[in-house]
Amino acid sequence: MRLYDAYRRGYITYDQYTEYLDSGLTPDSLYAPPVPDPVPPVPDPENGETTNFETLVYTLDVNTVTAHSVSIENTGGTYPMNFRVDRLVGETVVNSIADNIIPGDVFYVNFATAVDTIEVYVWNKETDHSTTYTVGGSVTY
Repeated sequence: MRLYDAYRRGYITYDQYTEYLDSGLTPDSLYAPPVPDPVPPVPDPENGETTNFETLVYTLDVNTVTAHSVSIENTGGTYPMNFRVDRLVGETVVNSIADNIIPGDVFYVNFATAVDTIEVYVWNKETDHSTTYTVGGSVTY
């Protein structure tokens, strides 16, 4: 479409039209609307991708005084991720561990004190830079 037609049809404002003319274009110059930035895909925590928000991704029901453990692996190849492991008695958090994991690294921790539940939260370390992860846990009875 011609630049003049883009202005007449409302695709560009008068100010934009005059800026194009001032830059050396003519009313008959071809006008192509700017291409918008692509929208990045939305991360999917249910399929092991981090988001910008702390997301509960794993719950381990312990209900025991025996040994239990949790492992979190950053399986992505580019971006680090944050995590937090909460240990709960009832609904009260009695202990938290928070850190970040670089790509390809694993955080592993053993516990030997009584708790009811372990919850694992993950999120992006760098805004809008999602990565993938795996989480696992075990209880020894």
